[in-house]
Amino acid sequence: MARYEYAPAALSGKQTVHWDQDGLRIDKDGSSKILRWVDLGSARYWTSRVKTVDFYGFELKDSAGESYSLSMTVPAGTGADNPFRAGYYGMLREICAVLKTARPDVKVDYGQPKTYAWIYFGTGVIAFLFAAVMGFLLLTEVPDRMGAAAPPVVILLLFGAYLAWSFRPGRPTVQFSLDEMAAMSERYANPDQR
Repeated sequence: MARYEYAPAALSGKQTVHWDQDGLRIDKDGSSKILRWVDLGSARYWTSRVKTVDFYGFELKDSAGESYSLSMTVPAGTGADNPFRAGYYGMLREICAVLKTARPDVKVDYGQPKTYAWIYFGTGVIAFLFAAVMGFLLLTEVPDRMGAAAPPVVILLLFGAYLAWSFRPGRPTVQFSLDEMAAMSERYANPDQR
């Protein structure tokens, strides 16, 4: 059984991931979660960047909806010289190779988990509505000040519309085959060679 041990974030405890042709086991904080490949319901890969930190996640869910998270947090711009990043993507590549044999029907969804997408969508709607109401109030109450207030109101209006549209419910899901996910893991493991 192959294994990889890593800390998903700088202040988190170590997590050990074991995998083989039968399934996956995650050991963390003295407990274990086991996912058999025959019970795998879905797989999702996502990335995010906040200022100087990159977040990566590979979420596996069984048919009952139980989540098995393989996530990683590293400083932005960390190259192949970071053994944690290279090891994490090496683990994903190997898991995809095992999955290809055990469950060739599996596709990997790309994008934020649904909960995050709803939060981003809601934030976009609120920003858009706030800007629209502010613009209306400025236009009706103090039209002589509209020139000075127009740029930030328009920027917020466009930002809200973009965010809401980008994370709208019902947006088509982008999917990768396991081969494509393995190739992507290879590229991300060695970002200096992209």
